[in-house]
Amino acid sequence: MSDAVEADVSKIDRFEIRQVLGEGGQGIVYLAHDPKLKRQVAIKTLTAATGDEMQILLHEARAVSALQHPCIVPVFEAGDYYGTPYLVFEYVTGETLDALIKRGGALPTERALKIAAQVLDGLAHAHEHGVLHRDIKPANIMLNSDGMPRIMDFGAASRNHVSWLEGVHVGVDEDLVGTPAYMAPEYIEKKQYSAGTDIFAAGLVFCEMLTGQRVFRGNGGSVDQLLLKIVNDPIVLPKGPGLNEKLVAWLLTAMAKDPQARYESVVEMKEALLRATDSGSGKTAAAEGQGTVEFLLRRIKLKKEFPAMSESISNVNNIIFSDSGSVTTLTNAVLKDFALTNKIIKLANSSYYNPSGRGNISTISGAVYRLGFDTIRNIVLGLLLFDHVKDRNQAQDLMAECVQAILGGAIAKEICISQGYANAEETFVCAMMHNLGRLLSIYYFPEETEEIRKLLALGGADEEQISRKVLGASYTELGQGVAKSWGFPQKIIGSMDKNPPHNAPRGRPNPDETTRLIACMATDLSAAVVTGDPGEQKKRSAEALEKYKGRLKLNPNAADGMFLRSLEKFKEYTVAVGWKLDQGIADRLGMLQLAEDDAGADVTQLLPPAPAQTEDIENTMRMGVRSVAAAPSAPPLELARRNKDVLSGGIQDITNAMVEGSSLNDILRIIIETIYTGICFDHVIFALRESRSAAMTGRFGLGDGIDTLVEQFHFTLDFVPDVFHVALQRNIDVFISDTGDPKIAARIPQWYRKAFAAGAFLLFPIVVKDKPFGMIYADAARANSVRIEEDEIKLLRTLRNQAVLAVRHSA
Repeated sequence: MSDAVEADVSKIDRFEIRQVLGEGGQGIVYLAHDPKLKRQVAIKTLTAATGDEMQILLHEARAVSALQHPCIVPVFEAGDYYGTPYLVFEYVTGETLDALIKRGGALPTERALKIAAQVLDGLAHAHEHGVLHRDIKPANIMLNSDGMPRIMDFGAASRNHVSWLEGVHVGVDEDLVGTPAYMAPEYIEKKQYSAGTDIFAAGLVFCEMLTGQRVFRGNGGSVDQLLLKIVNDPIVLPKGPGLNEKLVAWLLTAMAKDPQARYESVVEMKEALLRATDSGSGKTAAAEGQGTVEFLLRRIKLKKEFPAMSESISNVNNIIFSDSGSVTTLTNAVLKDFALTNKIIKLANSSYYNPSGRGNISTISGAVYRLGFDTIRNIVLGLLLFDHVKDRNQAQDLMAECVQAILGGAIAKEICISQGYANAEETFVCAMMHNLGRLLSIYYFPEETEEIRKLLALGGADEEQISRKVLGASYTELGQGVAKSWGFPQKIIGSMDKNPPHNAPRGRPNPDETTRLIACMATDLSAAVVTGDPGEQKKRSAEALEKYKGRLKLNPNAADGMFLRSLEKFKEYTVAVGWKLDQGIADRLGMLQLAEDDAGADVTQLLPPAPAQTEDIENTMRMGVRSVAAAPSAPPLELARRNKDVLSGGIQDITNAMVEGSSLNDILRIIIETIYTGICFDHVIFALRESRSAAMTGRFGLGDGIDTLVEQFHFTLDFVPDVFHVALQRNIDVFISDTGDPKIAARIPQWYRKAFAAGAFLLFPIVVKDKPFGMIYADAARANSVRIEEDEIKLLRTLRNQAVLAVRHSA
């Protein structure tokens, strides 16, 4: 590294160096903290880099920057720091596949094949974007804390073709690049590389996982001897308990000496893995019950889009359906995704969720207090699932299914409201997820889905019977299996059942049965609109109402206008999230509205206040800010944080919440979130005085690892001359820019130094009638990393004063 960098190894540009992760002849890999985006990163540097080496590093950045896949470690940015080039990667905690094999030998078969499938997903994505890795080996595959493989180190990558998916493109090197033990024969002999060279290396890696041994070993010889062995010796697989006949054939095809005899593409290799694991698992595709569902789930999990979506939905469900789930944990999870945060705030401010045109909100906490925890849950789940799948190749079919699901949820909610049923939000989710299995089949099994449609057109059986015949499990069983894997509660999973309602016992159904019946009815009603003969909409809708009205004791008069209300809400939703509806679907929805109008519905009473013009909303969305037409005084929320705007927007949220009579906890959460998002703090904690123990104790907060820090924020109120007690006793704000400064070090208590490693922190005491009530704490990892302008200090103090007012009002 250059002298300039040697002089200050505590940082590279804005990145704060924490430790060395690895060091070699060409460079060093550091663990660092990014104070701007509040995350840990890995930084790869080249020491004493020549011009060619700097170009290699830049080449790697360009190659990987085009790749966005959960099984590929992304490059965040590249730079040059005093003559030392560097790349900034996502930091992945875990260990390399190489270390895992050396530590424990062969992996269990099921785990090895799951890793293989995910690696192939990542490779297929890279090839699709014209990038060959060219150095696939166990040491370049990191397993994160969840066991998911992450392909890294694209330093040898080639990006010469639009697509390497088909192994017909061949490149030629002047010199050999990569790791000898994983080179393909044609590359050693002719220096030719293609998609087949990655396939060959992948086969070697997967065999090593299943057996614990390399296929080609040097055995103390030279590198040249090893290369000759790869070219000339026949492929002999090491013995391993995880190998059966099908898997051996799969591996030998991938490792064929002739590249023309290998799989034509990574996608073909993955499909062959599916076939091999089907028979190798001991279960046939025609098996009944859970075995078939598990097989279908394995197939879905191999698809490149599924892991990231599945992880996101599972994480949200773990928060919102667990006993420990809370507004704070949900807010903390959402704030980590800037795009999701902005979409939620746009929806919360849309006429769909804000028909009265009340003042706009700028924070997730404000959206929670305004709309309720359950509504935010529905928004998050809908965005994670439907906003993801609607742009697939089967766009028309998928859009129709997404429309039917969201419209069904809106209808179910209207049924609950108009009929006086409880749990409207939960019923919304049940209806929205009712046909999850069919949606997943359209998305992941398009050929099988088309076969199911053809058989349905012939008549003689229903959709459940035919889907079970074609897939081995019905749409319902598939949806329930995936919902279970995502952590949905049993009530939602059970509501997917499609047992005929007339088989149920007489009398008013129990709450769970009511939810299921409403979900079934709403699904049938939305299907009457979106599918089938457009001219039969009204007839089919009437048949659906007749089918369920006896069991649900529906009030026919209360049902009047239900379709129109549901439709208007759905249309507002699509505008808010930026959906572009297929013209055929839009025409169907228009016909529904005309039918309702002709029936004599009082449109002026049923329609909510007119939303802002669609064109204006779409323009606003393209700008990356939420619409502010309803409240011109509210500041815009931009993708890039602007401290004063965020702080001002939060202050307005709090003012609105206080006027509307929100709870003290709601107001405090908005304050905490506003400080967290408005200033580049790593953590913000609200602490409350416990009268019995006479102690200040952390209650909730935001930031990575916040749960542990909140538990450790605790000190008694018996006075000692440290900064925490002085702030409370004198009711003064305290900002420590450097906790290591000798002038202040003695005033920082041991409990804090033991639990917190912050280099800077801020204290805002909340004192009511000269008695300490609570405290707002915010910190930054590195000393002198946070600068607060005078205008921002005024806004922060306004936030603190709002907390005091809220406490007084509550008292």
